[in-house]
Amino acid sequence: RGTVNTASVIVGIVILVFMIWLIVDAAGKPTWAWEAAGQNKTLYIVLFVIGIFCGLVGIIAGVIYLASVRPKVLAAGGGPPPTDSY
Repeated sequence: RGTVNTASVIVGIVILVFMIWLIVDAAGKPTWAWEAAGQNKTLYIVLFVIGIFCGLVGIIAGVIYLASVRPKVLAAGGGPPPTDSY
């Protein structure tokens, strides 16, 4: 029984850290880049907050965000500024 409880706590912590990282990542992208990508910044942040309490929602939203939405936002200019290379 102790092993199952420990595993549950570890999974919960991993999901919590993942949701917090997703929130910080999404919030850090400029709103104009989200709009240019045709995506809704607020919706994803809310889904990630819900994911803190209901892990499955957050995991599904996180996978969609990482696989589809984030690349579009980055391509629209939401990534780090380009560096000059010589």
